[in-house]
Amino acid sequence: MSLPVIELTNISFGYNSKPILDDVSLVVERGDFVGVVGSNGTGKSTLIRLALGLLSPARGEIQLLGQNITRFREWHRIGYMAQKVASFNTGFPATVREIVETHLRTQKSPHGTLSRRAIKTRVEQALDLTGMREAGNSLIGELSGGQQQRVFLARVLAGEPEVMFLDEPLVGIDAASQQLFCSILDDYNRERGLTILMVTHDPAHIVDRINRLACLEQGKLFLHESPEEIRRELAQSTTSHHHPIYHHHSLE
Repeated sequence: MSLPVIELTNISFGYNSKPILDDVSLVVERGDFVGVVGSNGTGKSTLIRLALGLLSPARGEIQLLGQNITRFREWHRIGYMAQKVASFNTGFPATVREIVETHLRTQKSPHGTLSRRAIKTRVEQALDLTGMREAGNSLIGELSGGQQQRVFLARVLAGEPEVMFLDEPLVGIDAASQQLFCSILDDYNRERGLTILMVTHDPAHIVDRINRLACLEQGKLFLHESPEEIRRELAQSTTSHHHPIYHHHSLE
């Protein structure tokens, strides 16, 4: 039996003595597509940053690809996409192809630097799969928000990661772009076995694509493992002033 891809065990964390996560555990298996939801301030982004080793827990242990996160060095196997506005200056005078290529030119791996031919091949494949090849020579600032996000997605996917972390990648783009973005992720997950852990403020766009949903509430993590159950909870929310997936009783 293979080791879990991501494993958080009894994690606790807080900012300035204010507890955010309390005794949280989560196991992500190879090929999982896991959505992470919760109201503002429940620690969704914190969970991602802990799993990537960008933050250190007060208590607990984190394993990434079978290795303790404090000793993990195989970052070429990991893809990370933060919110667009927080991760890239879209006014930078670079073309779509240059942005995707730059990520590959700086990528470190045990096999050394990729050849120019290999970089070109990966870039064109990633642009094809995200529907951005025709915009390859356009400046990033000339594109719509949804197109920009697809470029950033191509940038990460060109590195051929085994595991991908996404932190609110749908914020600020229109519904059609959100749907297309999630469809691309779904294809990579189903056809290539890419393991995905994705934070989102609205699970409606991924409800039919994920196989597990992690819900954060009051420092605790509750897990749904049935898409049917998630859809039922979402349907109930239309008749309530509160979102039922965040109700403690509905998650136990």
